[in-house]
Amino acid sequence: MGYIGRHTFLKCIPLLKHQVSNLSLSSARSAKMLRTLNLTDSTWTVPFPHLGSIGHVADFPTSCKLAEEHGFDAVNLDVDYALAHGPDKVLELMDKHGLQPAAFRFPIKLTDEADFIGEDEFERGLEQFSHEAEVCAAAGFKRTAMHILPWSLTGSYKFGDHFRLVADRLRKVGKVLKEHDIQLGLEFLG
Repeated sequence: MGYIGRHTFLKCIPLLKHQVSNLSLSSARSAKMLRTLNLTDSTWTVPFPHLGSIGHVADFPTSCKLAEEHGFDAVNLDVDYALAHGPDKVLELMDKHGLQPAAFRFPIKLTDEADFIGEDEFERGLEQFSHEAEVCAAAGFKRTAMHILPWSLTGSYKFGDHFRLVADRLRKVGKVLKEHDIQLGLEFLG
């Protein structure tokens, strides 16, 4: 692959923008990229909901208001808010602020990371997801995402065995995804 100069690259931007805007995942779903305000309810990095990576604490209604005020198309769902207030309240807020649903948390550890946390961690996460998926789907949220570690966190699995463990767990998750017409995005870390 050859090097292209800045001038050539800049001339390609309108063409790339046109090509990206014409992408289609299927005849039923649009591939339009949404400008999304990320209210993450994951305690992965901090123990409270926050606006993306900038650390401003806000509840879901405030995030919806901020998203509208600053020209965002969508927000990620604070699942705990949806569980506490119900999908109708979430839909009402989204409609009030002219927002589309983006994604929601995926509470399952798919790799042996779950085994590292505790013996029944995968089953606990699957049960939690089964409950949350119904509420999230009813609120219009049909996308979730998670990373996959390509190595055994505990060191107790060889690559092939670990791969089969993850594949088996994904089959179980797939039943819940299909039941609620939810898409799962997977980020392969390597």
